[in-house]
Amino acid sequence: MLPSTDDTEEVTAAVGPPDSPAQSVRSFFRGIARNLLGGLRVACFRRVDAQTFVATVEQLVALVVLDLMLTCLADMASAGFDGHFNFDGLPRALFYLPPLLLAAFSVARREREASLTVVIPVAVLAAAQYLTVANTALALALEHGWFDISGSTGYLAYYWGPLLWWMLASAFAAVCLARRGWLARYIHAVIVLAALALPLWLAPTSTEPLWIASSHDESDPLQQARYYAVASEDAFYTQPEILRNSLAALQPGSPGVANIYFVGVAGYAAEDVFQKELAVVSDVFDRRFGTAGRSISLINNPGTALQAPIASVTSLQRTLAHVGRLMNREDDVLVLYLTSHGSENHRFALEFWPLRLHDLDGPTLRKMLDDSGIRWRILVVSACYSGGFIEPLKDAHTLVVTAADAQHTSFGCGAQSDFTYFGKAYVDQALRSSYSLTDAFAVARKTIEARERSEGRMPSNPQMYLGPQMAEKLKRLEQQWKKGGPS
Repeated sequence: MLPSTDDTEEVTAAVGPPDSPAQSVRSFFRGIARNLLGGLRVACFRRVDAQTFVATVEQLVALVVLDLMLTCLADMASAGFDGHFNFDGLPRALFYLPPLLLAAFSVARREREASLTVVIPVAVLAAAQYLTVANTALALALEHGWFDISGSTGYLAYYWGPLLWWMLASAFAAVCLARRGWLARYIHAVIVLAALALPLWLAPTSTEPLWIASSHDESDPLQQARYYAVASEDAFYTQPEILRNSLAALQPGSPGVANIYFVGVAGYAAEDVFQKELAVVSDVFDRRFGTAGRSISLINNPGTALQAPIASVTSLQRTLAHVGRLMNREDDVLVLYLTSHGSENHRFALEFWPLRLHDLDGPTLRKMLDDSGIRWRILVVSACYSGGFIEPLKDAHTLVVTAADAQHTSFGCGAQSDFTYFGKAYVDQALRSSYSLTDAFAVARKTIEARERSEGRMPSNPQMYLGPQMAEKLKRLEQQWKKGGPS
């Protein structure tokens, strides 16, 4: 049912018919102020009605833009002002909007009140501005040591508190704005809650914020050209050749011994830490575990766009297939080291702006490995939520080591870091003095737990799965490595 003439007159009176452009602008900003006050009432669980808000399409768009601006400013405060806007972050940042509009339409149809199609999104978005402010305040408090998330209470308050607060407040607004009986109102609240919860599971998997720090000096033309090298004509034609040459340089194994092949992946170009970590990890395995000549690194980083093959699902698949053909599959062993960001739905980030690369998940990686024919597998995943890779990757001939469990983040990424916490503790420290990959993991896990506890962080809880056949294989490999062969 369309709004009545009286309702239309009330909305018109609230906005005020503009007689001039200046008056129209003043009216527009008065509408934003009124909606923000209404949003504050919603956030404080104070009763509201349709007259609390200036519900127009223009106001709805303004609140969406304001929310994006506040989110971007929060990301800038975290990453630093030396950076650039990340358009790849927009799909996730806006993914909540279509479900919300659909929920509002559903409630409006049930209420037979068409105006609720706009009123409900305006109320929810007005309250959302305070969610962003709360999230930013908590992040700054954590950064300055004013907030402790080492316990479960602090962790839940930090990661879920503001979001649950906003969702419940939005459901409360839906109850207030409806006019039918209590049962219908609670049904409307559930509809709105479902619309806000849906993006948590179905949103695009990009892990990038709206603002990412620069890893280059934009005032230097040479540095700027380096940063955009991957999008240059040279990179476009050279990258396939770089991958072919890198694969062709891999040496076949020595007969009669278990040869180790190393494949490294640094997946996230916007932060140098992953490329830096992989460079050290590759060197440690070359020197201590005999992978020299049988090692290849796939790197997403501005500085290597014309020297190293980029890390993508396609380049990794081709690399594993080639290594599988080179190996003696009964004896030789693959070490695959992956380092990047990870998401809550257990996807490993492969990102190199402005390219649009696919992220990597556990089932896809398992299929690559199975298709390659590689039997013996040592897989290390250094990323947030990387424990989610264990289940799809485990088998009797595999060791899987992850920087975190399936529910928690790991730490140490950033434009200024040289190592993630896990890479530092496991490879740069523990494996420099041990030939046992499992003993080194136990040492690294304790080191990481102590560091996280001292910094007031929620434990990342690194994980390890060891297949029974691989356990026996590792015992033989350790003896081989201690003797220094093969090289």
